[in-house]
Amino acid sequence: MGLPHLKGLRLALAGLLAGVALIAVACGDDEDGDGGDDDGGLSVVASTTIVEDLVKQVGGDRITVESIVPSGADPHTFTISPSDIRKTAEADLLVVVGAQLGAIEEDLERSAEGAVLELTHGMDLRPFPEGLAHAEDDHDEEEGEDHGDEDEDEGEDHGDEEEEEGEDHGDEEEEEGEDHGDEDEEEGEDHGDEDEEEGEDHGDEDEEEGHGDEHGAFDPHFWMDVDFTIEAVEAIRDELTRLDPDGADHYREQAESYIAELREVDGEIRELLADLPEERRYLVTFHDAYGYFADRYGLTILGFLVEGPEEEPSASAITELVESITELGIPFVFTEPQFSARVIEQIASDTGASIRTIPSGGLAEEYPTYVDFLRAIANGIAK
Repeated sequence: MGLPHLKGLRLALAGLLAGVALIAVACGDDEDGDGGDDDGGLSVVASTTIVEDLVKQVGGDRITVESIVPSGADPHTFTISPSDIRKTAEADLLVVVGAQLGAIEEDLERSAEGAVLELTHGMDLRPFPEGLAHAEDDHDEEEGEDHGDEDEDEGEDHGDEEEEEGEDHGDEEEEEGEDHGDEDEEEGEDHGDEDEEEGEDHGDEDEEEGHGDEHGAFDPHFWMDVDFTIEAVEAIRDELTRLDPDGADHYREQAESYIAELREVDGEIRELLADLPEERRYLVTFHDAYGYFADRYGLTILGFLVEGPEEEPSASAITELVESITELGIPFVFTEPQFSARVIEQIASDTGASIRTIPSGGLAEEYPTYVDFLRAIANGIAK
């Protein structure tokens, strides 16, 4: 074969390779048309499996999403690993519950290099419920405090009167100095009190409600109320749209469809729980996670063993619950699958109540989606 023929063959091969490359690029562009990157679009990290499912329902195939807390684990007690930190840092978006759900979320937020969305931001969250058994004891304590405060006030009245008399005969200059000093002090107190009040909103209410710094003053378990969950879905829709404007219609349609499904499930649960007899409308659980669910569906939190799952139940809490369960003839007490059932089993044995299991913090094989999760709680209470 002559040299001209070889040269022509090489040119033909080069043209063929260039064409293949162009086809590959074009195919790659088509594949990326629904999300952006080669990995399938926006990469999202969620703090929990429930948050992961909400993001997945809105994002669909335009995103990839992964939960840091795995199925069957609890966000209050889970410990993150270096690989979790790396995933979070590499993600386009981190989505967390917020409202001081647990230290894990704070660690994740510190690690995030992309956008961060706190789902409870802007929600009108409520304080944790105390439970009837706990509330009765707190009422007794408050009555004792009232009597103590009255005595203290009376003592202060007499003491203040003597002080005022002494001030009347004392230095007027000192009073004037006190006036200016008090004004400054009052102004400082105004600013200080405002800060203190804000802190009290998130701190003192913890003490009033019996909750420590682990959770904060307000109940972060928003997913126990469908209305709050719909707010979260809308926040996810808006954030995904901000990060991926080309997907705006997709995210809007996904969110609308999912919200309609949530409202339908909410109606099912209302109907399922509406006709429960009075003794079946009480909840006794391991930890204080079901306040929103109880409020929404007309149930009553009789009590719980611990305020946070990292705590140990006290003997007094157990005694209170046993007495209340026996007195009211409550037939069921509830365990949560991710926690030890030992103490609940003890209470059931002491009262003759039966044990049922309902989920609280995450998804599992038996309820792989948030909708399944809600139904699992309702069925565990009603059936």
